[in-house]
Amino acid sequence: MFELFGLKTIAFFDVWAFEHILSGLSVGNLVKSGNQKHVKNISLIKKFESHTSVIRFDIIGVLFLAYLWETLEHYLETGLMGGA
Repeated sequence: MFELFGLKTIAFFDVWAFEHILSGLSVGNLVKSGNQKHVKNISLIKKFESHTSVIRFDIIGVLFLAYLWETLEHYLETGLMGGA
């Protein structure tokens, strides 16, 4: 039977789905606010003062942090980082 909330093996949404959504929103907001403060100092962006170039830096930052976290999480789950 299909469930909307519950364990990840039987439901569409579980606790980790909500954690990923909220973490993504938090990281996205941090990257966006950080880029807005520092993007005006980059000489390349001064030449192309367009909204799309700033959005590209936001997307690249969020994807970089997400990939970095997933890589770290993979190494921690497999036991390749850290020792017991």
